[in-house]
Amino acid sequence: MKLFFRCDWERTAFGFGDTVYAKYKLPHHLIVHEEVHLQQQSYSYFLAWLWLLLYLISKRFRYKMELQAYRKQYKAFNHHEKNTLIKKIAGDLSGRMYGNIVTFNEAVYAITTNDKEKEKK
Repeated sequence: MKLFFRCDWERTAFGFGDTVYAKYKLPHHLIVHEEVHLQQQSYSYFLAWLWLLLYLISKRFRYKMELQAYRKQYKAFNHHEKNTLIKKIAGDLSGRMYGNIVTFNEAVYAITTNDKEKEKK
């Protein structure tokens, strides 16, 4: 993974199979995000390997998977968190950790709306 994505692995959580891996206690909204990935992988280590392969080679697949997770994460924010944390998660989705797959403004729009066209990117 380090070969494909530049991120701080000390502060990054990762859902694989039926387990979320993290070196710190996750806030509720991050647990929600990672739970989406476990659902996408059908809680199966075998399917998680297939999911990971697609995730690494297809920007479109990676975007769809992350957008689903970030939308659920955004919905899990309380009212006071939404304005602050949307900037953080949109920055993550549009940043180098995911290969700069969308712009910041596209990420904000896609996360905060249910526009099906934005999922097809």
